[in-house]
Amino acid sequence: MNGTSRPRPRAILRIHFHPAERTEELYGQLLTVVEGISSRVEPLPADWSAYVDLTGALTYWGRDAEGLVAVLRLRLLALHGVPCSAGAGPTRSIAAMAADATPPGAATVVRDDPYEVAAFLRTKPASALPGIGPKTAKTLAR
Repeated sequence: MNGTSRPRPRAILRIHFHPAERTEELYGQLLTVVEGISSRVEPLPADWSAYVDLTGALTYWGRDAEGLVAVLRLRLLALHGVPCSAGAGPTRSIAAMAADATPPGAATVVRDDPYEVAAFLRTKPASALPGIGPKTAKTLAR
């Protein structure tokens, strides 16, 4: 890598599926659609969601994170009639926070840019960070 090259932007997606009826078969079908975009999928069946590493897929598909998330959401809706909410960001924590703040049928994407991440986090309490308990949140808030 030479001095002018920028590192490839990271994009992690947390997607929540919102079907009318939940079956194991449908969950598997939804994951198959997701795996058609990126093979790096971590299923979370307990809450009908998944983490997806979109980093390599951005280059492969020639799209930015917003475009890839839009394509994925459209495929899920078109193929299975399942709306979803999605949050994407440069880390799992940012993606999870973005997904939690997103209503069904929408997406929130925080770009891999320090200023955009800071602007996103500025409006959130420390307790919104995944895995942060009340004591740590109090310490961070100070």
